[in-house]
Amino acid sequence: MVFRAPADLDEAWLSLAAERGGIVEIGRPLGVRTCGEFLETQRRALKNAAPSLMPPEASEAKGIWVARGARVHPGARLVGPVFIGENSEVGAGCVLGPNVALGADCILAPGCRLENAAIFSGTYVGDGLTLSEVVVDRGVLVNAARGNDVLVTDDGLLGDMSRSRLRVGLSSAFQRMIAFVLMAASAPWIVAARRRARRGGTEVMRLPASAEHLLGPTFTLRWPEQRRGPLHDALHRILPSLGHVVAGRMDLFGVPPRTRQEVRALPPALRAMYLRSRVGLISVRDTLADDPTLSPEDVQAAEAAWCVAPSPRRELTLLGGWLRTLRRGT
Repeated sequence: MVFRAPADLDEAWLSLAAERGGIVEIGRPLGVRTCGEFLETQRRALKNAAPSLMPPEASEAKGIWVARGARVHPGARLVGPVFIGENSEVGAGCVLGPNVALGADCILAPGCRLENAAIFSGTYVGDGLTLSEVVVDRGVLVNAARGNDVLVTDDGLLGDMSRSRLRVGLSSAFQRMIAFVLMAASAPWIVAARRRARRGGTEVMRLPASAEHLLGPTFTLRWPEQRRGPLHDALHRILPSLGHVVAGRMDLFGVPPRTRQEVRALPPALRAMYLRSRVGLISVRDTLADDPTLSPEDVQAAEAAWCVAPSPRRELTLLGGWLRTLRRGT
């Protein structure tokens, strides 16, 4: 049998092929020309119609494929066939399937519902978002049924969890250079502040770190136990800690430093994003902590938005916000 033979195929050629045993029965070929075909190919692959397409390290049980390092909250529900890629995180209350595949390093915030969807690597899907018949690549969503694509600019809905190593390396090197210049310019004050600093200090996590039992190295911050305003923070927290930036333990801009216990207490989705970020001397929390109109949940939401899409533009915005709080505090 010839599957979907062209209408203009010469019957003589078919007869000749049949006589010489040259006609082979084949199944429906896999296609990726459209998003609809891509989802159908995904469904067949997840049903083991093409075993060679599945990564060898993934474990399978009842149509649920889970790759190495992936984490699924006990409160999530998976309806096979479903594939969860390496180091991806599925939050509480999520419902996945049928025919859902997550690439590597994806994060699904609590309450997401996905059906007949492909989520490419490095994508963040926000709280309670429902996606069906779609292909998503970070901030780009394609409707498979209609064939149209949408660029989602709200990082709280769909975001990019992947940062190229080159961009991260250049950003870190630039920040370390700035920290070195600042440290050299304020060396006398730093020496005096360290003499007055409390002994012992606090062991905080060095990021990024593994989510498995919160493994990872720590370093010591000798910050004052009480905060007395932005100027006091600048003199007694920021300047004396520039050496950690120069040594590469933290950045100038990033998420606030936390102990292992504090990281464990974070909501699961925020914790997963936090562990993939970098600790910073100046964080979103520093610019919003003194705003009486914001709740702790609002501050956490702003921190999650930073984790999803840090960028030089956002770092400049963060610096501007911190300088404004510093000016108000003087």
